[in-house]
Amino acid sequence: MIMIWKRPYRIAVLLAALTGGGLHGATISWTNTGGGFWSVPANWDAHLVPRSSDSVLITAAGTYTVTVDTNVSIIGLTLGGAAGLQTLTNSNQTMAITNALVAANGILDLGGGILSGGSLTDQGTVNWSGGTVNIPVTVNATGTLNLNGGALTLESALTNAGAVHWSGSASSIEVYNNLGAYSGAIHNQAGALFDVQNDQGVFCACYGFESFVNAGTFRKSGGTGFTTINVPFTNSGTVDAQSGTVQFQGGGNIGGTYNTASGATIQFASGNYTQTGTVTNTGSGVFRQYGATVTLSDRITKFILASGNVALSPTFQGSGTIQNLQLDGALLTGTNKVTGTLGIDGGGLAAASPLTVTATGVLDFNGAPVSIYSPLTNDGTINWSGSSLSIANNSNAYTGAIYNQPGGLFDIQSDQGLTSQGYGFEFFSNAGTVRKTAGVGTTTIGVAFTNAGTVDAQSGTIQFQDGGTIGGTYNTASGATIQFISGNYAQAGPVSITGSGLCQQNGATVTLTDQIAHLLLASGNVALSPTFQTNGAIHNLQLDGAYLTGTNRVAGTLGIDGGGLAPGSPLTVSSNGVLNFNGAAVSLYSRLTNAGTINWSGSSLSIANNTNAYTGAIYNQPGALFDIQSDQGLISQGYGFEFFSNAGTVRKTAGVGTTTIGVAFTNAGTVDAQSGTIQFQGGGTIGGTYNTASGATMQFTSGNYAQTGTVSVTGSGLCRLNGATVTLNDRIASFVLASGYVALTPTFQTNGAIHNLQLDGAYLTGATKVTGTLGIDGGGLAPASQLTVAAGGVLDFNGAAVSLYSPLTNAGTINWSGSSLSIANNTNAYTGAIYNQPGALFDIQSDQGLTSQGYGFEFFTNAGTVRKTAGVGTTTIGVAFTNTGALDAQSGTIQISGPYAQTGGTMNFGITSLAYFGRIGFSANAPLTGTLSVNFNDGYFPSAGDSFALVSYASHTNGGVFKSLALPPQAQWQTSYSGTTFILSVLSASGGPPITLTPVSFAAGDFTLRINGSAGSEYIVQASTNLINWTAILTNTPSVTPFTVVDTNAGSFRRRFYRALLGP
Repeated sequence: MIMIWKRPYRIAVLLAALTGGGLHGATISWTNTGGGFWSVPANWDAHLVPRSSDSVLITAAGTYTVTVDTNVSIIGLTLGGAAGLQTLTNSNQTMAITNALVAANGILDLGGGILSGGSLTDQGTVNWSGGTVNIPVTVNATGTLNLNGGALTLESALTNAGAVHWSGSASSIEVYNNLGAYSGAIHNQAGALFDVQNDQGVFCACYGFESFVNAGTFRKSGGTGFTTINVPFTNSGTVDAQSGTVQFQGGGNIGGTYNTASGATIQFASGNYTQTGTVTNTGSGVFRQYGATVTLSDRITKFILASGNVALSPTFQGSGTIQNLQLDGALLTGTNKVTGTLGIDGGGLAAASPLTVTATGVLDFNGAPVSIYSPLTNDGTINWSGSSLSIANNSNAYTGAIYNQPGGLFDIQSDQGLTSQGYGFEFFSNAGTVRKTAGVGTTTIGVAFTNAGTVDAQSGTIQFQDGGTIGGTYNTASGATIQFISGNYAQAGPVSITGSGLCQQNGATVTLTDQIAHLLLASGNVALSPTFQTNGAIHNLQLDGAYLTGTNRVAGTLGIDGGGLAPGSPLTVSSNGVLNFNGAAVSLYSRLTNAGTINWSGSSLSIANNTNAYTGAIYNQPGALFDIQSDQGLISQGYGFEFFSNAGTVRKTAGVGTTTIGVAFTNAGTVDAQSGTIQFQGGGTIGGTYNTASGATMQFTSGNYAQTGTVSVTGSGLCRLNGATVTLNDRIASFVLASGYVALTPTFQTNGAIHNLQLDGAYLTGATKVTGTLGIDGGGLAPASQLTVAAGGVLDFNGAAVSLYSPLTNAGTINWSGSSLSIANNTNAYTGAIYNQPGALFDIQSDQGLTSQGYGFEFFTNAGTVRKTAGVGTTTIGVAFTNTGALDAQSGTIQISGPYAQTGGTMNFGITSLAYFGRIGFSANAPLTGTLSVNFNDGYFPSAGDSFALVSYASHTNGGVFKSLALPPQAQWQTSYSGTTFILSVLSASGGPPITLTPVSFAAGDFTLRINGSAGSEYIVQASTNLINWTAILTNTPSVTPFTVVDTNAGSFRRRFYRALLGP
């Protein structure tokens, strides 16, 4: 049945087989050549409307139209006469006709209705634009069938030996065939034309038996879009695409001729197609497989296998092997063999479809990406010049792999990647030659690669990314590279690396059974097999950026140029082993134990230790040598547990710069600086021996260090604290405490008290007492500390500037001969002050300043003696000064520039001559009170008229006067208080100056004395050994004093006494 709908109305025409019965039929002819309605009796020769038993002839000459206006049931119909055009039109009636013939001049116009019966033969013209036809239709060679309406349903066979013209924008065809009531099919016979003039489709109702058989010409002459054939299409004629696209979707065969005009396309998008006979492809358009499955018996010229599956018949190209074939996106299926040339430009190998390239075969990957879902075995040549290759292997449906057999060549001519589709079982097994001959970039092998043949990089880089084995031969031409960047690789058998290029591990993990000559272990991890070289011990190995993994031992020589020790991978250097850090920076994530020799000539070392995954540390054992031959740093990665434990020798033998040790360093052995500087920055212990050659330095610049045991500092170089914090239990001879902080243990020297210590820039921390001698040359007292100089103790400020951030209490002697002192006191973190206790001496022996750091609470409280004994210049005291003891200027000037308070104290002045005498100055108002005292120095004797400006001040307003005077009795004195100066004058003098004897030197048996008295007197100098018997050694009347006397016999006696007398 053919059903045709045309909205908005529905008309059906049914041709049905009628059973016999009733009256005997007659033949009734149409006579009205002017046309008319079927139901009018006068239009018929019998003046009767045809009955069901009648046959009808509409053959009268002329051009007219018969309109069916009533239901019709007849035996037969012949439409078309000898001349003119006879048209029968049916819009909505039912016509039951056993057999219908449309003759040459007949026109059957079916716009609707039902036509039933046995068959319709078309020798003229049939226009189907609607209705239902339930009979087979045959278009004879002279006939024309025009399909130009709405959706058409074909439920019986349409056989065309003439011309079918299919037009209309909504005129699809749906074919029904279930081998029962439905028998729809299209047969386009030889010589016939099926002309498609629209962009519609032939669809199936999908009972499975629908078909379109073309032995004539199937042509698309109109429409720039798609005409889809969704039923099986068998072709032995011609498919001609003059416009748009003819798309086959229902399977069938590929045979006959296919022609595509320029810009037109014929494509097979779905279904299964088998090549039958010789196929001819003409035209300049596109003829392609485009998703379907095609079984070929030979290559079809210009047929593009663009996508879908391609199967080969057992007799493909004669023997079933591929002699000449090109895939341009399709997947090859079945088990196949290449004996000639196969090109693959996209697509690849389908699942369950192994491919073998024989010794004479050539496979060219020459275009788009290719996927390999089945094994590819190469005994011949594979040329890879196209895009990427990918392998899929899930050890189930997908079994993709590449086997390059002995004698096989896999020639890489591009910079693309061979990738895995991620199932985990993809691999490439090479027993032949894999060679990169073109492309200056990188070819990546992203599947497991096992090599027992040759890998040859003639150009660019071959990069292995997914593990496998390292075996066979690797050759790299000049400028080319082979590298292993990821995955796990195991050395398999002897490996040969040749050529002048570069072969390197560059990120992967490699397990070695021996060192591979010329394989650069540049990065990644290196594991050693249990049988590596000798029982797994390293005798000869060089790492050039890679990390050593596992537990390993060096019994020969190991070089590390970058990389280092991986986590969980301790390394031991045996007593006869040598480890060379000889290049780039090295990181230690595991323990390094040295019982032999480590030579560090390269870049920095770093240690990582978090007491968990990272356990980096260095143990230098007794008898071991850690030889530093560079100016680099041993640094911490900052986890806080990194350390270097030395019980052997750490020696710097090269480099005039600085080697820094930035991890905790504990020493019970020897640290030896033969050159440059070794600088400790990470804390630890100070123990064992430190030796510095001339010009070399060892210093502790940061971190906390504790002295352990006896420490020996030797050599003529410099060993110093230079910024770190050191806790001492005794003074370390020749260890210069140049800067940083010095803490003392509770057992330092004697119960924690200082008996002998020198600071040369460092700050003393903690509460400390001086019972012997402490020298401070720079540095001073740290915050939150306290220093007390006990009675009998001596503190010497004997060099650079000193800062006091904590209280200094003196009950003994402080000698200030160095640079400036400064005090910081903010009543919080800084509490600097000086307390000079009764009986204590603060001896100023320089012209420097005692200054405030400006917080405003700095002070000096003196209840003992503050005396300036040296320096003819000015010593300035710039902090608040409270004096209840003695302020004594024997030399130069003591200038009080800060607040001054005196209650009951004494100001004392030493007079050496009219020009040289002590002075005290006040920048503020004169605070004159207490006692004024004077003493004579160096034999000075006053003369009437001598005067001394002892005290200066800004103003005497409310300045007061001295409460008492303690002046030498040799003279009568006068005091004078001016507006800015206190002057002491001599009114008269009596007696003479005393005689003093001062030892000068004792050398080569000669003893030299200085005699001081008054000039012009006669002096007798005598010597004695028992204070009873005196022998004169000089009688002299000097014109000036002092003068010297030399006793040339002093060396002859165990002891010798001297006295000087004035002559008569």
